[in-house]
Amino acid sequence: MGLASSNVTQQKYVRSEIGKLQYRQNTLFSLPKCASQRLLDILRTGDHSSDMAMLSTAMILNPQTLVLKFIHDHIPELSHYFPSYLGECGHTVIQEHESYKPLKKFLPESWLVRVDLAVQILQMVEDFQTASPDWMVVFGNITYENLGVTKEGRIKMINLQDVMIVDRSEINQTLQVTTQKTTEPCNEECLYDYASSVDKDPDTECGKAEFYSQVMYMLACQRFLSDLESTKVIRFFDPKGMDYAAHPGGLLRDSPYELDLRLTELLYECVFETTPGRRQIASKTLKKMLHIVKRSKIGSAYW
Repeated sequence: MGLASSNVTQQKYVRSEIGKLQYRQNTLFSLPKCASQRLLDILRTGDHSSDMAMLSTAMILNPQTLVLKFIHDHIPELSHYFPSYLGECGHTVIQEHESYKPLKKFLPESWLVRVDLAVQILQMVEDFQTASPDWMVVFGNITYENLGVTKEGRIKMINLQDVMIVDRSEINQTLQVTTQKTTEPCNEECLYDYASSVDKDPDTECGKAEFYSQVMYMLACQRFLSDLESTKVIRFFDPKGMDYAAHPGGLLRDSPYELDLRLTELLYECVFETTPGRRQIASKTLKKMLHIVKRSKIGSAYW
């Protein structure tokens, strides 16, 4: 009983107190926010975090190291989206030195190069949600600055600061079913409210993470893929404000004429769904459509 009580206390402390310390403007999620006791126990197995004090310090000062090692060891299905982990030496995690070209630099590239990157981004979001039977990864700080491209043309996450790892065993299925039966679309205000509520009541809200992880699709489409004027500004996720001219542009700009109408519909639904569940459907349909474009090389002459 004493050990169980101690574990509950540790989990609550990490979720509430460490999570608050990590809060900063524009941050949606972080490693402590939905940390389960199972996750904490795994993170503490390393010499550098064998007690709660050291683990808490690592979560505050260097969460990227913990995330990288955990994904390498426990979610290998996702390791190709992250810098290569080579091992540890004392308190230091060793990763392969790789050179990345900023994703933003690919905006002037050919249509088919940009389509390939868009497919990778959509697949990454899907994999974060579904690749592991035990864990789900939710990444909130989705910006051009946080994704790089290898010389082989593969997408990599280069900033792991705002990654939340959710233990699937803690996802509340009753809450999940109730949430999914909502009669209203869940757009930016709804998704932002959820991100805020995780700070206030993590024990309840972390159980709903599977449903609200669609925020990754919304942000990926809004910030990386869409070049529509109607999706360039979202109020809640850009608290400092952003005018239309400040948006760097979307990878799926200047699409071939024969794709333009359908592409516009799917990108808009990905950012602003018009009926409940449409974002997930639109995102998966968009990925399938882009796969067909890649195979058939539709628009190969377009820039």
